Amino acid sequence: MGMSVARELKTFSGFATAAATTGTLYLYTSDMYVTGSTPYVPIPVLVIPYGMKAKIWGIRIASTAAVTVQVQFSPNASSYYSGGTPSWATLDTENLASPGELAIEFRRPIVVTSKYGTEGLQFVFASASSVQPNIAVDIEFVWGEVEE
Repeated sequence: MGMSVARELKTFSGFATAAATTGTLYLYTSDMYVTGSTPYVPIPVLVIPYGMKAKIWGIRIASTAAVTVQVQFSPNASSYYSGGTPSWATLDTENLASPGELAIEFRRPIVVTSKYGTEGLQFVFASASSVQPNIAVDIEFVWGEVEE
């Protein structure tokens, strides 16, 4: 008998908390939040639960000036919530060359597998001028998918 697979696609909205030339984009969705906080509190680091995969299918960026947005991965992202400093590696970089909007839909998703329950993602931005960009990220969470 095979293992069942569960999938859920979520769209996270993200924003910078203040205008700056670099920073972290805080993510939120209506039903996910930091443990112990009230619902709808934006999170700077998305920790992926043990045994789950996160598949990024699309990113939309909006800004009043040119901006670069990076998808970053950390094997120890959960340490952020206990006062630690996770180490980050860039998985993808998207450039909005001028003010406006950019929509990227990936033919093959960016896949992150949580093998220990400590792995996670963050989204950061950089710009030559002070901006407060917004993003929307489509992430599919998958449980029970067998590695091949």
